[in-house]
Amino acid sequence: MVALISEKTGFARTDILIIVNEMLDIMRDALVIHKDKITFNDFGVFKVEKSNPRHGFDFQQHKRIEIPGYYKVKFTPAKSVEMDLKNEVNDDEKAEI
Repeated sequence: MVALISEKTGFARTDILIIVNEMLDIMRDALVIHKDKITFNDFGVFKVEKSNPRHGFDFQQHKRIEIPGYYKVKFTPAKSVEMDLKNEVNDDEKAEI
């Protein structure tokens, strides 16, 4: 990705790498520390969701266990991305015929 951005913009790869790494660090902090939602227009949304604790069963010990809740990151693609992927699949299916 860094090479592609460098080619398209004309900026040095090292500069692009610094920017991309900083952006990812900021995104990680926003998700992990602040539980913020991150929106990229025409791409999608990253958001943190909490999974509730639940009961499970340990088949080796034959007893119920408590599975603790946890946080997970969910990505929802923008409608335009979904449509592009759907069109890509349809184009692939037509090519196979």
